[in-house]
Amino acid sequence: MTVEADGDVLVSCGVLGDGNAEIICGGDLRAKYLESCTAYVGKSVFADCVMSSQVYCDETIQIMNGRGAIIGGSIVAGKLIKAKIVGTDSGRKTDLELGAQTYIKMKHGKEIEELKKAMAEQARLDRDITFLEKKHKLQEKQSDEGPDEVTDQRLAAALLSRNAVNARIEELAKVQKEIEEKKPDLAKCRFECGTVYPPTMLLIGGAIWKFEEKKDNCAAWLDKVVGEINIT
Repeated sequence: MTVEADGDVLVSCGVLGDGNAEIICGGDLRAKYLESCTAYVGKSVFADCVMSSQVYCDETIQIMNGRGAIIGGSIVAGKLIKAKIVGTDSGRKTDLELGAQTYIKMKHGKEIEELKKAMAEQARLDRDITFLEKKHKLQEKQSDEGPDEVTDQRLAAALLSRNAVNARIEELAKVQKEIEEKKPDLAKCRFECGTVYPPTMLLIGGAIWKFEEKKDNCAAWLDKVVGEINIT
């Protein structure tokens, strides 16, 4: 089952997904709990508990009401992950990541891929046009009748195609710019938690921190100078 919305999604109770439920929303997601489900969220997530789920959020994930626990699964946020508890004393593995833009990249995945292909096509057309222009000039010098008709037709077609590709690249570049403008500042990403149980793994940018023992009143952020995660 998939629930999709451009704006906010409010679940008055919770989501028990049994591994088959998916929520996609461009705004905030609010639920009592999220269990065994997948969520792609454009803004923020608010819940009492997240268990065995894959939650991808471009802004903040705040699990602070009620039990306030994140247990198992993968939790990805652009800017902030905040919870009372992460993991369990039984050693339930939980993966956390900060600084990613999963929702916006998923939403515009086709445009991003199309931009790559269009730029490759632009480069190919530029090479073809350069070759045909040289051939055109050479034929002008070598023949009293000037360039042959086939060369002129191929050059005209290539120029027309490049104009169309250039226009499409300009449109797609706006999407790329939007993504870049929303890209999180890794130095401002933050993880805050009352109690973290091992073996929780935290990833910020390319830096990894593995919690090998229980830690209370924890805060973590990336030191971009040395490229390492600071933990207090």
